[in-house]
Amino acid sequence: MASTSAFSTARIARTDNRGAAPARPLDLTVLRAAEIDAATQAKWHQWQHTNKRLVSGYFHPDFYHAVANVRDDLELAVFHSAGTIQALLPFQRVSQHVAHPAGGMMNDFHGIVSGTGCEIDWGSLLRQARLKKFQFHAWSTSDLLEAPLSCVYETLDSPWIDLSRGWTEYESWLLAHSSTLRRQPQKTRRLQRELGPLRLEMDVRDAGVLEQLIQWKREKFQRTRTFDLLSLDWTANLLREVFQMRGQRFRGLLSALWAGDQMVAAHFGFVCGNNLHYWFPAHSYEHRIYSPGTLLLHEIIRHAGEQNIERIDLGYGPSDLKDRFANRAGSVASGCLGLHRLSRQVDRRRYQLRQLVKQTPFKESIKSVFRPLFPSFGRRAFR
Repeated sequence: MASTSAFSTARIARTDNRGAAPARPLDLTVLRAAEIDAATQAKWHQWQHTNKRLVSGYFHPDFYHAVANVRDDLELAVFHSAGTIQALLPFQRVSQHVAHPAGGMMNDFHGIVSGTGCEIDWGSLLRQARLKKFQFHAWSTSDLLEAPLSCVYETLDSPWIDLSRGWTEYESWLLAHSSTLRRQPQKTRRLQRELGPLRLEMDVRDAGVLEQLIQWKREKFQRTRTFDLLSLDWTANLLREVFQMRGQRFRGLLSALWAGDQMVAAHFGFVCGNNLHYWFPAHSYEHRIYSPGTLLLHEIIRHAGEQNIERIDLGYGPSDLKDRFANRAGSVASGCLGLHRLSRQVDRRRYQLRQLVKQTPFKESIKSVFRPLFPSFGRRAFR
């Protein structure tokens, strides 16, 4: 996808932390990924490292550059005043006038990257970037949510696991609040009897293991009649790109669980500082009766200290696995920022209709008929 934006500047209003009128407005520069200079990169690293609301690796510049290596539509809005950078907004231009967060639906946390409070004129941003709409699905900072041009469809829980006090304290919480540890041991003993002793490799550097994980994940999409997001070159290649990253503060982490000489489950995500994002777990369908996905996450949590991991983000939205393991939760918002009110409301109605379909008790029956007829339905979200 070719980027259609040009280098541009705009005047953006700013207020200080007390809401006082600004003495000087912010300027805006829109850059393509290849145009980002060392000073901007350094400021980005600094904010991601020091601002607690940016702990997720999705805010790290290395994630942005990984996406830029597999797509050619990445851009960066740079807000500055008197030569000093004040804030950044990474995005990808999916069509001439529509933008998504960098990484699109592969990105579970997005928002403004900054170290200080900036009140941004979102209308000026859209116009100067030549956008009519910015669609988001996991906005995790509050700066956009009350903006006049924003429309929030839904606020979603974003569960995570707090390991800052160590495995022993977390295990005590798990025993008290979850039935997982009471049910899983019987399945685990049977797995060991039938296949052999368990072994977790926390940091696997074998690309073949990653390819097996991708294959398992794609097979699951087929079984569940869900759009195969890894059928797109750029999404699968993004996993491969992140796998190669071994920076000091951002690195891909591939973990695999073995029973005897058979791999039964694997997970691929990334570590940023002390934070692991639990991104793509998968398991062998043949061994599903042993609940290998549950066992894998439990083992990763148990060995997290070996990688200096104190927090595991599980991504937004509900799931049984998250309910069993998460002891903390934040929130993210889904919605859009747009110049035209009618367009925003139409998009909101579409979103609500999709959610109704997902919640209907006849969902699986609908999918069994609909998916064979329209196998690419859902592809547009990953354009």
